[in-house]
Amino acid sequence: MFSNIIVFYINELTIKVNHKYTQILLDKQQEKDTIDYYKLLNEQNENSKVLIHDITKHLNTIKQLSENKDSNITQYISEIVDDFNIMNPIDYCNNPTVNLITHRYYEICKKNNINFTISIKNANIDFIKEHDITALLDNLLENAVESALMTNEKFIDFSISTRNSNFVIIKISNSCNKKPKYIDGTLVSSKSTSGMHGIGTRSIKRVVEKYNGNLEMKFDNDTKTFTSVIGINSNLPSNNQS
Repeated sequence: MFSNIIVFYINELTIKVNHKYTQILLDKQQEKDTIDYYKLLNEQNENSKVLIHDITKHLNTIKQLSENKDSNITQYISEIVDDFNIMNPIDYCNNPTVNLITHRYYEICKKNNINFTISIKNANIDFIKEHDITALLDNLLENAVESALMTNEKFIDFSISTRNSNFVIIKISNSCNKKPKYIDGTLVSSKSTSGMHGIGTRSIKRVVEKYNGNLEMKFDNDTKTFTSVIGINSNLPSNNQS
């Protein structure tokens, strides 16, 4: 009987360890997929800059064609249009990763009639590694969009500011119909995908903890608004995490 108890205990412990390990793998895989996406997006952005640089040459060619009555200007222009698969990047701030993430969600909000207010012009979060910026902002904005989509007055307010030259404040407020659900202190989404609940929030917490920051998430029932506020001191060294 004693041996059976030991075997049962070891089995239960093994199950718990395997579950935790699987969850870590899920978290890391989601972050990797998101990072790969932005790398691809950045590559497209760089290719677009090269194409835009060539516009002057195309205009000169069109000018020459216009002087030749036998040339087909319309066909030439059509070929250019077909070749130009350009994403029009907007410089919201000086950080290229933040720009890419912000523009992605700007387009999502525009498509879904969400009023997206952006105030990050003076954002200075270069001390945060690119993959951590991606994990942090992408998950925050994804959660905000998911919540706003289920409301009538859809809005998201996104700001990054610096206080006392080194204390960075990242704030995202969004429309929210009801108080979000928490499990074991972790905010869970309404995604139907099995195993995906709370992964975004855990990624956010991981990054905040890595940079010794503070995270506050609160719901205002009067205004039906959910707000996430992150404060990080850029002068503090980050924890040694990957």
